[in-house]
Amino acid sequence: MSDPLAIEKVDQLEARLSAALARIDAAMGKARAPANGTASSDELSDLREELALEQRTRLDLAARLKAMEAQAQGSTDGAELRAAEAEAARDALKAELAAARAEVEQLKSNLAQSTTQAEPASDAAPIPEATGESEVQILRMRAARLREERNEARDERDAARDALEDRGAQMTNSTLGELRATIARLQETLEELREAPEGNFDRELLQSGLLAEIRALKAQRAADAQELAQILAEIDTVTEEGGA
Repeated sequence: MSDPLAIEKVDQLEARLSAALARIDAAMGKARAPANGTASSDELSDLREELALEQRTRLDLAARLKAMEAQAQGSTDGAELRAAEAEAARDALKAELAAARAEVEQLKSNLAQSTTQAEPASDAAPIPEATGESEVQILRMRAARLREERNEARDERDAARDALEDRGAQMTNSTLGELRATIARLQETLEELREAPEGNFDRELLQSGLLAEIRALKAQRAADAQELAQILAEIDTVTEEGGA
């Protein structure tokens, strides 16, 4: 596709170029005439410059027109490509839709066959209804036994939870008591060191002993914390099982 305005400009330039050539021919004719009608060299130079300018303008417009035509052709090709891709995508969707419909129809057919096969069996063996008095008594006995089993399970759950809580409390109290006793011994040792005259004890040995005791306390505390966490996890597990 070409731009009508660009074509019109090219036509105008061709007309101007033809007029310039006509003027040049007229000037050349005057140059061949007698001396009193001879065209000046300045006029010829101006005409040549005008001709060169017109030619450059014409070439420029021709190049622009060619570029516009190429761009229009590219746009057309791109539109055709997009249209082809859209058509292919639509065909793919149609194929998927057809496959899905076929699968649905197959499932409907299978369901109808299964229903047809199941109806005679249900007619041949109807489920008996519990209408007799003896069957009602049996159901009541089963319900009572289930309630008893449920109550026993709850009692066992509560007993296990209480035992775990008591165990955790005892271990926590025991651990706290040991920590307090250790701290008290450390405080007594520090008091004795403060009261002892300078130079009567081995500072490095004392420092290493204190560090070893502190490490032991930290290890004991970590072990107790881990055991307490396990106990709490067991309590949560028992509680969740009982609630279920």
